Amino acid sequence: MTRSQSSGQPTNLRQVAELAGVSVATASRVLSGSDYPVTEQLRRRVEGAATELDHVPNARAQGLLRRNPRSVGVIVGDVGDPYFAEMVEGLQQVAPRCWTRCPT
Repeated sequence: MTRSQSSGQPTNLRQVAELAGVSVATASRVLSGSDYPVTEQLRRRVEGAATELDHVPNARAQGLLRRNPRSVGVIVGDVGDPYFAEMVEGLQQVAPRCWTRCPT
């Protein structure tokens, strides 16, 4: 059983690095496909640890690092109010199109 299955929490890069016996920076370079030189042995250890832990990169964290989070924060007075519900639904429909076409 993997850590993610036993705790119910997704694994993180630090856990992958610990299991592989490498630094977090090395694990990050390997899993991101960086062209930073890493020995084949280290690459296999990191990839093996990620597989063993069922590691899935966190899309939100990656978006923040790339300054492209593709998320919108909305504060409404009452989520049960049909006006606000309709507004949020409209945002959900339009926002994904804006991520690829709207100017920043």
